[in-house]
Amino acid sequence: MSSEEPEAVAPTRPSVFRHQPLKGMYLFYQLTSTLLVRLPIWLVRAVIPALRPRRSWQVRRTVIVSAIKHYFTVIQKTGPLGKSPNYTALNVDKGVLGEWIEPLPRSYVTGKLKEWAEVADVHPVKLPGYWIHEDGSNIVMGAPPVPGEKVVYALHGGAYISLSAHPSDPTASIARSLLTYIPSAHRSLSIEYRLSSTTPTTPTQVHPFPAALLDALTGYHHLTHTLGFAPSDIILEGDSAGGNLALALVRYLTEYHDSLPAGPIVDGTKKMGPPGHLILSSPWADIGTSHHTPVSSIHTLSHIDYIATSRGNYAARAFTGPHGIDVANTNVYISPATLDPSVPQEGRFDSLSWPKTYIACGGSETLRDSIRTVESLMKADCGEERVRYCEKEDSVHDFLALPSLGEPERGEVFREIGRWVEGKE
Repeated sequence: MSSEEPEAVAPTRPSVFRHQPLKGMYLFYQLTSTLLVRLPIWLVRAVIPALRPRRSWQVRRTVIVSAIKHYFTVIQKTGPLGKSPNYTALNVDKGVLGEWIEPLPRSYVTGKLKEWAEVADVHPVKLPGYWIHEDGSNIVMGAPPVPGEKVVYALHGGAYISLSAHPSDPTASIARSLLTYIPSAHRSLSIEYRLSSTTPTTPTQVHPFPAALLDALTGYHHLTHTLGFAPSDIILEGDSAGGNLALALVRYLTEYHDSLPAGPIVDGTKKMGPPGHLILSSPWADIGTSHHTPVSSIHTLSHIDYIATSRGNYAARAFTGPHGIDVANTNVYISPATLDPSVPQEGRFDSLSWPKTYIACGGSETLRDSIRTVESLMKADCGEERVRYCEKEDSVHDFLALPSLGEPERGEVFREIGRWVEGKE
Protein backbone atom coordinates (compact mmCIF):
# COMPACT_ATOMS: atom_id res chain seq x y z
CA MET A 1 0.00 0.00 0.00
CA SER A 2 1.21 3.47 -0.68
CA SER A 3 1.63 6.39 1.41
CA GLU A 4 1.60 9.49 -0.34
CA GLU A 5 -0.48 8.75 2.71
CA PRO A 6 0.03 9.32 6.43
CA GLU A 7 2.54 12.16 6.28
CA ALA A 8 2.23 13.22 2.67
CA VAL A 9 0.56 16.49 3.47
CA ALA A 10 2.04 16.97 6.90
CA PRO A 11 2.05 20.58 8.02
CA THR A 12 5.25 22.48 8.59
CA ARG A 13 4.38 22.64 12.29
CA PRO A 14 3.57 19.58 14.43
CA SER A 15 -0.10 18.89 15.00
CA VAL A 16 -1.30 19.32 18.58
CA PHE A 17 -3.02 15.94 18.24
CA ARG A 18 0.27 14.01 18.09
CA HIS A 19 0.65 13.97 21.87
CA GLN A 20 -1.50 12.85 24.78
CA PRO A 21 -3.99 13.67 26.12
CA LEU A 22 -5.22 15.51 23.02
CA LYS A 23 -4.34 12.58 20.76
CA GLY A 24 -6.56 10.20 22.71
CA MET A 25 -9.41 12.70 22.84
CA TYR A 26 -9.16 13.35 19.11
CA LEU A 27 -9.11 9.64 18.27
CA PHE A 28 -12.13 8.99 20.50
CA TYR A 29 -14.00 11.79 18.75
CA GLN A 30 -13.08 10.42 15.32
CA LEU A 31 -14.11 6.89 16.26
CA THR A 32 -17.51 7.84 17.66
CA SER A 33 -18.31 10.38 14.94
CA THR A 34 -17.33 7.86 12.27
CA LEU A 35 -19.54 5.12 13.71
CA LEU A 36 -22.51 7.40 14.38
CA VAL A 37 -22.32 9.87 11.50
CA ARG A 38 -19.82 9.10 8.75
CA LEU A 39 -20.53 5.39 8.35
CA PRO A 40 -24.28 5.88 7.81
CA ILE A 41 -23.51 8.61 5.26
CA TRP A 42 -21.01 6.35 3.48
CA LEU A 43 -23.58 3.55 3.37
CA VAL A 44 -26.27 5.79 1.92
CA ARG A 45 -23.88 7.06 -0.70
CA ALA A 46 -22.76 3.53 -1.48
CA VAL A 47 -26.22 2.10 -2.11
CA ILE A 48 -27.15 4.89 -4.55
CA PRO A 49 -25.05 4.44 -7.72
CA ALA A 50 -25.34 8.09 -8.71
CA LEU A 51 -23.66 9.13 -5.43
CA ARG A 52 -20.71 6.75 -5.64
CA PRO A 53 -17.28 8.06 -6.70
CA ARG A 54 -17.68 5.63 -9.60
CA ARG A 55 -21.13 4.35 -10.54
CA SER A 56 -19.62 0.96 -11.41
CA TRP A 57 -18.30 0.40 -7.89
CA GLN A 58 -20.04 -2.02 -5.58
CA VAL A 59 -21.23 -1.01 -2.11
CA ARG A 60 -18.32 -2.73 -0.38
CA ARG A 61 -15.63 -0.96 -2.41
CA THR A 62 -17.31 2.43 -1.99
CA VAL A 63 -17.45 2.14 1.80
CA ILE A 64 -13.92 0.74 2.19
CA VAL A 65 -12.34 3.46 0.06
CA SER A 66 -14.18 6.12 2.07
CA ALA A 67 -12.94 4.56 5.31
CA ILE A 68 -9.33 4.33 4.13
CA LYS A 69 -9.37 7.90 2.92
CA HIS A 70 -10.68 9.14 6.26
CA TYR A 71 -8.17 7.00 8.17
CA PHE A 72 -5.28 8.68 6.37
CA THR A 73 -6.81 12.09 7.10
CA VAL A 74 -6.84 11.23 10.79
CA ILE A 75 -3.30 9.89 11.08
CA GLN A 76 -2.02 12.85 9.13
CA LYS A 77 -2.87 14.79 12.29
CA THR A 78 -2.03 12.18 14.94
CA GLY A 79 0.89 10.39 13.36
CA PRO A 80 0.99 6.57 13.16
CA LEU A 81 -1.39 4.80 15.54
CA GLY A 82 1.07 2.00 16.16
CA LYS A 83 4.77 1.29 15.85
CA SER A 84 5.86 -0.60 12.75
CA PRO A 85 9.01 -2.73 12.59
CA ASN A 86 12.02 -0.82 11.29
CA TYR A 87 15.64 -1.34 10.30
CA THR A 88 17.00 -1.14 13.87
CA ALA A 89 15.68 -4.52 15.02
CA LEU A 90 14.88 -7.96 13.63
CA ASN A 91 11.30 -8.87 14.60
CA VAL A 92 10.95 -12.64 14.37
CA ASP A 93 7.84 -13.59 16.24
CA LYS A 94 6.39 -17.06 15.96
CA GLY A 95 6.18 -18.14 12.33
CA VAL A 96 8.23 -15.19 11.00
CA LEU A 97 11.39 -15.93 9.02
CA GLY A 98 14.03 -13.23 9.24
CA GLU A 99 17.78 -12.72 9.26
CA TRP A 100 20.32 -9.94 9.56
CA ILE A 101 21.84 -9.05 6.20
CA GLU A 102 25.38 -7.71 6.10
CA PRO A 103 25.98 -4.23 4.65
CA LEU A 104 26.66 -3.82 0.95
CA PRO A 105 30.43 -3.68 0.36
CA ARG A 106 31.36 -0.09 -0.42
CA SER A 107 33.08 -1.19 -3.62
CA TYR A 108 29.57 -1.59 -5.08
CA VAL A 109 28.77 2.08 -4.47
CA THR A 110 30.12 3.99 -7.43
CA GLY A 111 29.45 6.78 -9.90
CA LYS A 112 26.53 9.10 -9.23
CA LEU A 113 25.30 6.93 -6.37
CA LYS A 114 28.57 7.46 -4.51
CA GLU A 115 28.32 11.23 -5.02
CA TRP A 116 24.72 11.37 -3.80
CA ALA A 117 25.53 9.21 -0.77
CA GLU A 118 28.36 11.55 0.20
CA VAL A 119 26.09 14.59 -0.06
CA ALA A 120 23.44 12.92 2.12
CA ASP A 121 26.04 11.34 4.43
CA VAL A 122 24.42 7.91 4.17
CA HIS A 123 26.26 4.60 3.99
CA PRO A 124 25.37 0.89 3.72
CA VAL A 125 24.29 -0.64 7.03
CA LYS A 126 23.30 -4.03 8.41
CA LEU A 127 19.58 -4.61 7.83
CA PRO A 128 16.79 -7.03 8.71
CA GLY A 129 15.56 -9.14 5.84
CA TYR A 130 12.29 -11.08 6.00
CA TRP A 131 11.42 -14.22 4.09
CA ILE A 132 8.04 -15.56 3.06
CA HIS A 133 7.93 -19.16 1.86
CA GLU A 134 5.11 -20.68 -0.14
CA ASP A 135 2.66 -22.81 1.82
CA GLY A 136 4.00 -26.30 2.42
CA SER A 137 7.58 -25.38 1.57
CA ASN A 138 10.38 -27.34 3.20
CA ILE A 139 13.09 -24.94 2.06
CA VAL A 140 15.39 -23.86 4.88
CA MET A 141 15.63 -20.09 5.30
CA GLY A 142 18.66 -18.78 3.44
CA ALA A 143 19.28 -21.99 1.53
CA PRO A 144 20.90 -21.69 -1.92
CA PRO A 145 18.56 -22.00 -4.91
CA VAL A 146 17.59 -25.31 -6.41
CA PRO A 147 17.85 -25.68 -10.21
CA GLY A 148 15.10 -23.73 -11.97
CA GLU A 149 14.04 -21.83 -8.87
CA LYS A 150 13.09 -18.17 -9.08
CA VAL A 151 12.93 -15.83 -6.09
CA VAL A 152 10.78 -12.76 -5.47
CA TYR A 153 12.64 -9.72 -4.16
CA ALA A 154 9.93 -7.42 -2.77
CA LEU A 155 10.29 -3.71 -1.99
CA HIS A 156 7.40 -2.34 0.05
CA GLY A 157 5.54 0.92 -0.52
CA GLY A 158 4.80 3.70 1.93
CA ALA A 159 6.13 6.90 0.30
CA TYR A 160 9.57 6.17 1.78
CA ILE A 161 8.23 7.30 5.16
CA SER A 162 6.07 4.43 6.44
CA LEU A 163 5.21 0.72 6.33
CA SER A 164 7.62 -2.18 6.60
CA ALA A 165 9.21 -5.24 5.02
CA HIS A 166 7.82 -7.38 7.85
CA PRO A 167 5.44 -10.19 6.78
CA SER A 168 2.71 -8.61 8.93
CA ASP A 169 2.71 -5.48 6.76
CA PRO A 170 -0.24 -5.09 4.34
CA THR A 171 2.09 -4.91 1.34
CA ALA A 172 3.35 -8.43 2.06
CA SER A 173 0.12 -9.72 0.50
CA ILE A 174 1.66 -8.98 -2.91
CA ALA A 175 4.61 -11.32 -2.36
CA ARG A 176 2.32 -14.04 -0.99
CA SER A 177 0.11 -13.83 -4.06
CA LEU A 178 3.09 -13.93 -6.42
CA LEU A 179 4.25 -17.14 -4.75
CA THR A 180 0.77 -18.56 -5.27
CA TYR A 181 0.61 -17.77 -8.97
CA ILE A 182 4.25 -18.25 -10.07
CA PRO A 183 5.02 -22.00 -9.86
CA SER A 184 8.79 -21.56 -10.18
CA ALA A 185 8.99 -19.08 -7.26
CA HIS A 186 8.93 -20.67 -3.80
CA ARG A 187 10.05 -17.81 -1.53
CA SER A 188 10.41 -14.06 -1.32
CA LEU A 189 12.83 -11.74 0.43
CA SER A 190 11.95 -8.23 1.56
CA ILE A 191 14.58 -5.83 2.89
CA GLU A 192 13.79 -3.49 5.78
CA TYR A 193 15.14 -0.39 4.08
CA ARG A 194 15.59 2.84 6.01
CA LEU A 195 12.68 5.29 5.96
CA SER A 196 13.07 9.03 5.47
CA SER A 197 11.81 11.79 7.75
CA THR A 198 12.31 15.49 8.31
CA THR A 199 10.83 18.39 10.24
CA PRO A 200 8.40 18.57 11.96
CA THR A 201 8.38 14.80 12.53
CA THR A 202 12.09 14.75 13.39
CA PRO A 203 14.35 17.69 14.25
CA THR A 204 16.65 17.00 11.29
CA GLN A 205 16.64 15.13 7.98
CA VAL A 206 16.91 11.38 8.49
CA HIS A 207 17.82 8.78 5.85
CA PRO A 208 17.22 10.81 2.70
CA PHE A 209 17.95 9.61 -0.83
CA PRO A 210 19.89 7.46 -1.62
CA ALA A 211 19.71 5.54 1.69
CA ALA A 212 16.86 3.31 0.49
CA LEU A 213 18.68 2.57 -2.78
CA LEU A 214 21.80 1.49 -0.87
CA ASP A 215 19.58 -0.78 1.21
CA ALA A 216 17.87 -2.26 -1.84
CA LEU A 217 21.31 -3.03 -3.25
CA THR A 218 22.23 -4.68 0.06
CA GLY A 219 19.36 -7.14 -0.28
CA TYR A 220 20.07 -7.76 -3.97
CA HIS A 221 23.74 -8.43 -3.20
CA HIS A 222 22.65 -10.91 -0.54
CA LEU A 223 20.53 -12.83 -3.04
CA THR A 224 23.27 -12.97 -5.65
CA HIS A 225 26.57 -13.10 -3.77
CA THR A 226 25.57 -14.79 -0.52
CA LEU A 227 22.85 -17.19 -1.66
CA GLY A 228 23.88 -17.65 -5.29
CA PHE A 229 20.75 -16.68 -7.21
CA ALA A 230 21.40 -15.76 -10.82
CA PRO A 231 20.05 -12.27 -11.63
CA SER A 232 17.92 -13.84 -14.37
CA ASP A 233 16.11 -15.84 -11.67
CA ILE A 234 15.24 -12.79 -9.55
CA ILE A 235 11.73 -11.33 -9.85
CA LEU A 236 12.01 -7.79 -8.53
CA GLU A 237 8.68 -6.44 -7.27
CA GLY A 238 7.86 -3.01 -5.89
CA ASP A 239 4.59 -1.32 -5.02
CA SER A 240 4.07 2.45 -4.92
CA ALA A 241 7.27 3.93 -3.43
CA GLY A 242 8.69 0.42 -3.59
CA GLY A 243 8.07 0.58 -7.32
CA ASN A 244 10.03 3.82 -7.44
CA LEU A 245 12.84 2.10 -5.55
CA ALA A 246 12.74 -0.93 -7.85
CA LEU A 247 13.08 1.35 -10.88
CA ALA A 248 16.07 3.09 -9.29
CA LEU A 249 17.69 -0.25 -8.44
CA VAL A 250 17.34 -1.57 -11.97
CA ARG A 251 18.58 1.73 -13.38
CA TYR A 252 21.73 1.49 -11.26
CA LEU A 253 22.31 -2.16 -12.19
CA THR A 254 21.91 -1.45 -15.91
CA GLU A 255 24.08 1.67 -15.85
CA TYR A 256 26.91 0.38 -13.67
CA HIS A 257 26.95 -3.43 -13.77
CA ASP A 258 30.06 -3.44 -15.98
CA SER A 259 31.98 -1.38 -13.43
CA LEU A 260 30.83 -3.26 -10.33
CA PRO A 261 33.15 -5.89 -8.79
CA ALA A 262 32.68 -9.27 -10.41
CA GLY A 263 31.59 -12.02 -8.09
CA PRO A 264 31.35 -15.71 -8.95
CA ILE A 265 29.69 -16.32 -12.28
CA VAL A 266 26.23 -17.91 -12.32
CA ASP A 267 24.88 -19.06 -15.68
CA GLY A 268 27.57 -16.98 -17.35
CA THR A 269 26.21 -13.78 -15.78
CA LYS A 270 27.85 -11.27 -13.48
CA LYS A 271 26.08 -11.58 -10.17
CA MET A 272 25.11 -7.92 -9.92
CA GLY A 273 23.41 -7.65 -13.30
CA PRO A 274 19.74 -6.59 -13.58
CA PRO A 275 16.96 -9.03 -12.60
CA GLY A 276 15.13 -11.24 -15.05
CA HIS A 277 11.70 -9.73 -14.36
CA LEU A 278 10.44 -6.45 -12.92
CA ILE A 279 6.90 -6.12 -11.52
CA LEU A 280 5.62 -2.65 -10.67
CA SER A 281 2.37 -2.17 -8.74
CA SER A 282 1.13 1.43 -8.95
CA PRO A 283 4.70 2.79 -8.97
CA TRP A 284 5.27 6.28 -7.59
CA ALA A 285 7.07 7.37 -10.73
CA ASP A 286 7.05 11.16 -10.37
CA ILE A 287 7.95 12.38 -6.89
CA GLY A 288 8.18 15.89 -8.29
CA THR A 289 5.41 18.09 -9.62
CA SER A 290 5.73 17.72 -13.38
CA HIS A 291 2.39 15.88 -13.57
CA HIS A 292 0.59 18.40 -11.37
CA THR A 293 -1.55 20.03 -14.04
CA PRO A 294 -5.26 20.86 -13.70
CA VAL A 295 -6.25 18.13 -16.16
CA SER A 296 -3.99 15.37 -14.82
CA SER A 297 -5.17 12.41 -12.76
CA ILE A 298 -3.40 13.80 -9.70
CA HIS A 299 -6.29 16.29 -9.56
CA THR A 300 -9.14 14.81 -11.61
CA LEU A 301 -9.16 11.53 -9.66
CA SER A 302 -8.41 12.90 -6.19
CA HIS A 303 -12.09 12.64 -5.21
CA ILE A 304 -12.05 8.93 -6.09
CA ASP A 305 -8.69 7.60 -4.90
CA TYR A 306 -7.75 7.39 -1.24
CA ILE A 307 -4.23 8.87 -1.25
CA ALA A 308 -3.36 12.48 -0.45
CA THR A 309 -2.10 14.62 -3.32
CA SER A 310 -0.96 17.92 -1.87
CA ARG A 311 1.89 19.74 -3.56
CA GLY A 312 3.35 20.52 -0.15
CA ASN A 313 4.46 16.93 -0.03
CA TYR A 314 6.15 15.96 3.21
CA ALA A 315 7.28 12.64 1.82
CA ALA A 316 9.03 14.22 -1.16
CA ARG A 317 10.69 16.78 1.10
CA ALA A 318 11.88 14.09 3.51
CA PHE A 319 13.13 11.84 0.72
CA THR A 320 15.07 14.47 -1.24
CA GLY A 321 16.60 15.91 1.92
CA PRO A 322 19.86 17.82 1.38
CA HIS A 323 19.62 17.45 -2.40
CA GLY A 324 16.70 19.89 -2.40
CA ILE A 325 13.12 19.33 -3.48
CA ASP A 326 13.82 20.54 -7.03
CA VAL A 327 15.83 17.40 -7.84
CA ALA A 328 12.55 15.49 -7.78
CA ASN A 329 11.80 17.10 -11.14
CA THR A 330 15.22 16.56 -12.74
CA ASN A 331 16.75 13.34 -11.36
CA VAL A 332 15.41 10.24 -13.13
CA TYR A 333 16.56 8.01 -10.25
CA ILE A 334 14.01 9.89 -8.14
CA SER A 335 11.35 10.64 -10.77
CA PRO A 336 11.73 8.35 -13.80
CA ALA A 337 8.48 9.72 -15.26
CA THR A 338 9.33 13.40 -14.93
CA LEU A 339 8.03 15.62 -17.71
CA ASP A 340 10.44 18.44 -16.89
CA PRO A 341 11.58 19.87 -20.25
CA SER A 342 15.22 19.88 -19.13
CA VAL A 343 15.24 16.08 -18.92
CA PRO A 344 15.40 14.18 -22.26
CA GLN A 345 12.65 11.61 -22.63
CA GLU A 346 14.49 9.33 -25.02
CA GLY A 347 16.94 6.82 -23.59
CA ARG A 348 15.79 6.76 -19.97
CA PHE A 349 15.57 2.97 -20.00
CA ASP A 350 18.45 0.83 -21.25
CA SER A 351 17.25 -0.76 -24.47
CA LEU A 352 19.66 -3.71 -24.22
CA SER A 353 19.66 -4.81 -20.59
CA TRP A 354 16.38 -3.55 -19.11
CA PRO A 355 14.42 -6.56 -17.80
CA LYS A 356 11.01 -7.68 -18.94
CA THR A 357 8.59 -5.46 -17.06
CA TYR A 358 4.98 -5.80 -15.93
CA ILE A 359 3.21 -2.61 -14.81
CA ALA A 360 -0.13 -2.73 -12.94
CA CYS A 361 -2.07 0.51 -12.60
CA GLY A 362 -5.44 1.48 -11.20
CA GLY A 363 -7.52 3.45 -13.67
CA SER A 364 -9.03 5.34 -10.72
CA GLU A 365 -5.78 6.22 -8.96
CA THR A 366 -4.28 9.68 -8.80
CA LEU A 367 -0.88 8.43 -9.97
CA ARG A 368 -2.35 7.02 -13.18
CA ASP A 369 -0.95 9.60 -15.59
CA SER A 370 2.61 9.38 -14.30
CA ILE A 371 2.41 5.58 -14.51
CA ARG A 372 1.21 5.86 -18.09
CA THR A 373 4.23 8.07 -18.76
CA VAL A 374 6.58 5.36 -17.47
CA GLU A 375 4.85 2.82 -19.69
CA SER A 376 5.17 5.05 -22.74
CA LEU A 377 8.83 5.92 -22.16
CA MET A 378 9.79 2.34 -21.38
CA LYS A 379 8.07 0.95 -24.46
CA ALA A 380 9.70 3.62 -26.63
CA ASP A 381 13.16 2.64 -25.37
CA CYS A 382 12.79 -1.11 -24.87
CA GLY A 383 10.06 -2.14 -27.30
CA GLU A 384 6.43 -3.16 -26.87
CA GLU A 385 7.35 -6.83 -26.42
CA ARG A 386 9.44 -6.15 -23.29
CA VAL A 387 6.79 -4.19 -21.40
CA ARG A 388 3.37 -5.47 -20.31
CA TYR A 389 0.93 -2.84 -19.06
CA CYS A 390 -2.35 -3.58 -17.30
CA GLU A 391 -4.73 -0.84 -16.20
CA LYS A 392 -7.90 -1.75 -14.33
CA GLU A 393 -10.43 1.05 -14.76
CA ASP A 394 -12.24 0.71 -11.44
CA SER A 395 -9.16 0.04 -9.28
CA VAL A 396 -7.55 2.51 -6.89
CA HIS A 397 -3.93 2.97 -5.92
CA ASP A 398 -1.95 -0.16 -5.08
CA PHE A 399 -4.96 -2.44 -5.41
CA LEU A 400 -2.65 -5.46 -5.58
CA ALA A 401 -1.86 -4.86 -1.90
CA LEU A 402 -5.54 -4.70 -0.89
CA PRO A 403 -7.17 -8.16 -0.89
CA SER A 404 -10.31 -6.82 0.80
CA LEU A 405 -10.71 -4.10 -1.81
CA GLY A 406 -8.99 -5.13 -5.01
CA GLU A 407 -11.03 -8.12 -6.19
CA PRO A 408 -11.84 -9.33 -8.77
CA GLU A 409 -9.24 -7.23 -10.63
CA ARG A 410 -6.49 -8.19 -8.21
CA GLY A 411 -6.82 -11.90 -8.87
CA GLU A 412 -7.03 -11.33 -12.61
CA VAL A 413 -3.73 -9.42 -12.57
CA PHE A 414 -1.90 -12.00 -10.46
CA ARG A 415 -3.02 -14.82 -12.75
CA GLU A 416 -1.78 -12.85 -15.75
CA ILE A 417 1.54 -12.13 -14.02
CA GLY A 418 1.99 -15.82 -13.28
CA ARG A 419 1.50 -16.77 -16.92
CA TRP A 420 3.75 -13.89 -18.02
CA VAL A 421 6.66 -14.89 -15.75
CA GLU A 422 6.39 -18.54 -16.77
CA GLY A 423 6.41 -17.60 -20.45
CA LYS A 424 2.87 -18.82 -21.12
CA GLU A 425 1.72 -15.49 -22.59
